[in-house]
Amino acid sequence: MTATAPAPAAIADLFSLTNKTAIATGGTGGPGLSMTFALAEADANIISIQPPSDPSADSLATGVRNLNRSFTA
Repeated sequence: MTATAPAPAAIADLFSLTNKTAIATGGTGGPGLSMTFALAEADANIISIQPPSDPSADSLATGVRNLNRSFTA
């Protein structure tokens, strides 16, 4: 009797961020902002480490929440 290998998982399943939390530093500007949105689009909840007076903080929070992901600063 030969053992069969399990079927490979789909790439999307291997790299799924559903029910995961990403910690973003520098997420309010430039490449960090794009990366943070990409993580949220991939179903990750976001924790952002940022200065309390960051002028872009509100737009980051709104953008992540508009993607139906949780956001904590």
